[in-house]
Amino acid sequence: MAPGQGFFVELTSSSQLSTGNREREEFRELCRPLMQSIRNRFPIGPGVVVRVQRHGSSNWATTLKIDTTEPDGSRKSYFCKTLSGDSSAAFTAGECKSAIEISRAAPGHVPQPHFWGQFLHRRDLYSYYLQDYHEMTLGGVPDPVEFVDIITRIHRETSANGAFGYSQPTAIGKMERTNSWQTSWANAFACHMKDAFDYDRDTNGPWRELRLVYEELVAHVVPRLLDVLQMGGRSITPALIHGDLCEGNVGVDKETGKIVMFDPGCFYGHNEMEFGAWRCTRATHFNLKDGSYLSLYQKEMPPSEPAEEWDDRNRLYSIYAYLVASASHFGSSFRLIAQNEMIFLCKKYGSEKYDTTRGRYDADLVKNLLEDKSSGVGPSILLCRVFLSLRFLKKPRKGWGLKHGKKARIGVAGE
Repeated sequence: MAPGQGFFVELTSSSQLSTGNREREEFRELCRPLMQSIRNRFPIGPGVVVRVQRHGSSNWATTLKIDTTEPDGSRKSYFCKTLSGDSSAAFTAGECKSAIEISRAAPGHVPQPHFWGQFLHRRDLYSYYLQDYHEMTLGGVPDPVEFVDIITRIHRETSANGAFGYSQPTAIGKMERTNSWQTSWANAFACHMKDAFDYDRDTNGPWRELRLVYEELVAHVVPRLLDVLQMGGRSITPALIHGDLCEGNVGVDKETGKIVMFDPGCFYGHNEMEFGAWRCTRATHFNLKDGSYLSLYQKEMPPSEPAEEWDDRNRLYSIYAYLVASASHFGSSFRLIAQNEMIFLCKKYGSEKYDTTRGRYDADLVKNLLEDKSSGVGPSILLCRVFLSLRFLKKPRKGWGLKHGKKARIGVAGE
């Protein structure tokens, strides 16, 4: 039996919960070529009923749950992401390869990947990624011992060529990473920082003060903090990194009770970079002040030498995470925090000619922003003043997903 024979899509009762006939029809039109592409590659037996519905939400992709029912009544569900745009292949192919590598290191702790593919819809090229579906509990506190064991198993995987990078592009949010192979971690990280800086600038607009301190950071701080990791007889091994190990990408499978991490965008880098996001204000149970996860991890994988500079390296890695978060949340306070952290490191490790008039470090900035209920992912009063000083704001990048930013659960597909 050829793949796809006996394959058809059925509307379910939940499909009637639509925000409008137009959006529902747009969703149907998108799913027709998508499901045709999937069934051309996925072996579906005769008599199988396939139900497709919008599931979850994403700011840059259309996310689907695909339920199948065999003639004997057995069921299997899949999760699919689809989006368009110049970097859509990096998003889907990169996540697929990342999940394959993580599943080898920690089987059962990432949704089982199947394949990625592409299709044409209204003359636009779309990419998609198909994986197993997990019914998960999100937002809980994962068991520290189990979670740290998973991370260390992943981080013990290293690149075949001994270099930092990845064999193909991957993405975080809407940003495609520069994953070219580098023997110098400082050079590799500088490329990642440029990606994040450009991503933030393209979303939020140019900001001269941020650019000046960023240039100082890349020219002096990055080599000072990261080159020493590979000098004086010291070395670091490129580690497989999840790439976006925030709390929102970790859940617990309701059926098995296993911790499941998802949305990976891997590369081989310094293992400590994984924890940059844990310093950010968004972190709750992964935050560094708690230490229940990090202390366990460092017993298995101690800080790189010089160990006394671990905190400053973590601050550097958090700047990358803050810039990505700033680009993903237009008008948030994350951009201001990133600049403040840059100033701290530039004052400590920058050149002798570094001009403190470019900005002064505010030790109470995060505290004040947290007390300001309008900060977080919404614009704070202080940050609004910064935005008002911008003369030219660029529009965010386009071309991601069907209706990226829509969070309504709209309809199901039918053929």
